[in-house]
Amino acid sequence: DPLTMSWMLIEAAQEVGIGLTLLPVLYERSGFTATALRDDQRRFGTDAAWVLDAQARVTRHAQHAQHDRGRSLLNAGVAIHSLRAASAASIQTLVNRTQGPIHVHVAEQTGEVDECITVTGLRPVEWLAQHHALDSRWQLIHATHVTQSEIDSVARSGACAVICPTTEANLGDGSTDLSACVVGNSGAKLYSVTLAKQSGVLYDYIVTVVAQGPKGAFSGWLNLYFTDRTGDRYALGIWKSERLQHTVAFNSADPGIVKIEWGA
Repeated sequence: DPLTMSWMLIEAAQEVGIGLTLLPVLYERSGFTATALRDDQRRFGTDAAWVLDAQARVTRHAQHAQHDRGRSLLNAGVAIHSLRAASAASIQTLVNRTQGPIHVHVAEQTGEVDECITVTGLRPVEWLAQHHALDSRWQLIHATHVTQSEIDSVARSGACAVICPTTEANLGDGSTDLSACVVGNSGAKLYSVTLAKQSGVLYDYIVTVVAQGPKGAFSGWLNLYFTDRTGDRYALGIWKSERLQHTVAFNSADPGIVKIEWGA
């Protein structure tokens, strides 16, 4: 059964009560101009029909679990390995026929962006926005090398960008320009966010932010809110219009930041 690993993951998640969304992956070619995978990639190969069948099987399993237990923490969507590794026709088939989340790695490396422009005449996120009705089902993973117009089109659509700072740092792919994504009133911007553990002080963890507040008299504040894995929320208000470092310290049993919100 090609889903043997999936069933094992599902069983483990159910045993400890973890919510799980499985995303069978469309992976059918080695590059934008290729027609198939390389020999060393073929064991991972799938097509749109396989992905849709896998999603349907997981969905049925989730429905049975809900019937038997009264609830289910299992969900299923689809994933597109990348624009370079999936044909436009197969992507269209998935989008037309799937229900649930759609996950795609996009604009992770400059080489990918350059090749996409050469082959399609468009940048990767630009291509997605022009060829598909992006909505809240879509998660654009990485989205590291994007323009302001691409960011704006994703924001209008309701789709999400999933930023992966550890991966980008490990692979040297670059970092997302947060100042183009987190923008407040009157020129307020967030440039970077880091989380670190500290010792010997009252609080165990500290979020360090480089940001600038709104410009001009009576222009208000840039208010940032950080939510950790426990659901606790921490606030930081910034009013100085210079680009400066700011911090908020806290204690938590599970300090990883899972959500950043902002407003005036």
